[in-house]
Amino acid sequence: VAQVRPLFELARTLAPSVVVIEDVDLALRTPDPALPNPLMKDLLNELDGLQDREAVMVVLTSNSRLQLEQALADRPGRIDHTIRYEPPGPIHRRNVLASYLRDMKVLVTLDELTQLCEGLTPAQMFELVKKAAIRAIRRVGTSGSEPEVSGLDFRAALEELNAARGVKESRVRPFPVQ
Repeated sequence: VAQVRPLFELARTLAPSVVVIEDVDLALRTPDPALPNPLMKDLLNELDGLQDREAVMVVLTSNSRLQLEQALADRPGRIDHTIRYEPPGPIHRRNVLASYLRDMKVLVTLDELTQLCEGLTPAQMFELVKKAAIRAIRRVGTSGSEPEVSGLDFRAALEELNAARGVKESRVRPFPVQ
């Protein structure tokens, strides 16, 4: 999404077309939220329809609606439909986590992790598992032993993930210390 205008020009040339911008919140993130964001401005201009967009459908995906939603919702007509998928329930969280953990040695139960991940999206669960695994690998270092991901690794990873998401109050549940 480095250049919004050329993207929409191409979409209009190829119309009917669909423009999909995945993880638009990440693509439009700036280091300092107080500074103006030229990419956001360009996207909003394209969505406002200064040029004909009748045969161009725009699909935006995001794991975090907080910042983007307000800018998009400020003006009627920018967004025709919003579909919000709730975070997965316990059975689906368990299945997602099982697939992410299949090649890892984990010192907590899948049920404990399923509870820990309540309210997280699959992408956030993947990030949690990745961060916890990295912590375990760093702890083992070059000793040659297989990393074992502990409850402490998952708790620290969740705290880090929550901080990145801007979650002030932690939902971390205690694990037995292993």
